[in-house]
Amino acid sequence: MMRVRRILVYARGSSPDGPAIARASRLATHSGAELKLLDVFNELPEEFEPLLSSLTINDAREEAERERRGQLSHIAETLHERGVRVGFSVRWGRPAIEIVQEAIRGKHDMLVMEDGRPRGVCALTQSIVRHCPVPVWIVKNAPHAPPPRVLAAIDPIGPIPGSFDGQVLDVAAAAAKALPGELYVVHAWQPLHDEYEWLSSGLRHLSEKKDVIAQTRERHAHAVEIMLRSILPHVEADRIRLIEGPAARAVLEAVEETGADLLVIGTARSATYAPLLLGKTAETILEHVPVSVLAVKPSGFVSPMSH
Repeated sequence: MMRVRRILVYARGSSPDGPAIARASRLATHSGAELKLLDVFNELPEEFEPLLSSLTINDAREEAERERRGQLSHIAETLHERGVRVGFSVRWGRPAIEIVQEAIRGKHDMLVMEDGRPRGVCALTQSIVRHCPVPVWIVKNAPHAPPPRVLAAIDPIGPIPGSFDGQVLDVAAAAAKALPGELYVVHAWQPLHDEYEWLSSGLRHLSEKKDVIAQTRERHAHAVEIMLRSILPHVEADRIRLIEGPAARAVLEAVEETGADLLVIGTARSATYAPLLLGKTAETILEHVPVSVLAVKPSGFVSPMSH
């Protein structure tokens, strides 16, 4: 099972009990991990610098950084009193780049950040998920009844190597144990004539079409069963969802139906898959998801922001 020793937190606000910091501190308490709080100030665009004196800019920078360091120091002291090992840092630059590079440079096992949108995620979150090689826990402050429910989306028959589904399940199991919560699994499937439209004209008889649908569903169910048996044999049958339809729609439907608090998804096809796009399914899910998300990259993924 995934081990978490270092957690990076994109720290916004001034409270030690804000959604992202609170989630990360609970994870650290469970796993014994060390936290690092990071905040990033946007650099002033060069075209605006002539409008202000260098003295004004430098004074403003120093004052802003001094104030933010004081706030983070207070948060760190509070967390330390609660038994959490924690450090902090303030940087200047483009937030997505600074955050991803710190995750890589600090050899962190997870990044935790807040996204306050009730549905979907902001552009900064999308950029970080697209480029960050470590799992990204996107915290939404949506209340749910206990115990927390973790939903892992897998595709053992799709183009993604089976080992990546194993990573997703491993991360989901670790999250469910840390919360602690209940683990659910969802897999979307489509009949062949939906996935390959040219087959529709060949399936002329209703009985033939029904046979193809039944066999397709059985094939997908068997693949899920084999994968879970080898990785998470303790997952109960009533916590497995096989939903017919396009993957993004099926996953979002499962989020609602299970009452999930956290959705765990893979966000790249392979370690060499171009990160300029998340992939249609992951992108659609992130645009509409109403709950927290834990986004996972395949082992060996190399971020273009690593340099």
